[in-house]
Amino acid sequence: MRWSRRVWNHLRRGPFQSLAAILATFFVFLTATSFLLLILSFSTAVSYFESRPELSAFVKDAADKQKVQALVVELKQFPGVRKVQYVSKERALEIYRNLNKDNPLLLEMVTADVLPASIEVSAKTPGDLKAVSQKLKQNKDLFEDIYFPKQVVNFLASFVATLRWIGLGVLVFLALYSLVIVMVVVGMKIALFSQEIEILRILGASNGYIAIPFLLEGAFYNLIGFFLGAGGMTAIVFAFRNQILSLFSQLSIPAPDLRLILLILAIQFVFAWLVGLAASFLAVRRYLK
Repeated sequence: MRWSRRVWNHLRRGPFQSLAAILATFFVFLTATSFLLLILSFSTAVSYFESRPELSAFVKDAADKQKVQALVVELKQFPGVRKVQYVSKERALEIYRNLNKDNPLLLEMVTADVLPASIEVSAKTPGDLKAVSQKLKQNKDLFEDIYFPKQVVNFLASFVATLRWIGLGVLVFLALYSLVIVMVVVGMKIALFSQEIEILRILGASNGYIAIPFLLEGAFYNLIGFFLGAGGMTAIVFAFRNQILSLFSQLSIPAPDLRLILLILAIQFVFAWLVGLAASFLAVRRYLK
């Protein structure tokens, strides 16, 4: 309790410096949490597409159905192919209606004749679809178009890799920013309490006894900033949870695992504590002589 009272006394004696440190760390953890959740979301999307590689070939209306069915049987024998499905015009219309059941206007405008039949192929890895794609291209007279989303997956993977590097740079900058802000504020507090520090030394107080409140004060700033910043962003995410889940559902992508979000918050909590202590230690080492 005595340490908490001394820390509270430090905060009360310099409220504006304390507020400045808390606002700075709030900004740090708000931005850091936003970046981490964004990276997690895109990484989840890439992992999903990589784990469920699919290819769609849209059949021409004039195509020989027997040749198409024979090709479906042949594709099922390809190594790495998990599933091959022929989707008729009627089935395509049923799928379309399920996807747009909340928009009657779109349902009225589309009939089975408008939608093409297709062959849907799913494989174990994106590489397994290469042979399938080549086989379909050999029978291009049967198909209007062949949709092979490899380029989309590669683009997403490249984008996420770039985003991770940018995020790493931003996180390093924010960590240094937080470190400097807390170190400066704690240094100002040491100067503010210079007379009390001298009195404690005259009374025989050790350097550790004098330094501990300042060390705890720096950690306190970062932890408060963490709870306000990271907690605020998490609260916003959960407030719009239904809309976010609906967006992921429309894109046919699973939402990020809640356990990963909690792990990110736990890591940030430990990071906030350690950076706060490190900043205070540097300030104490520099200014408390």
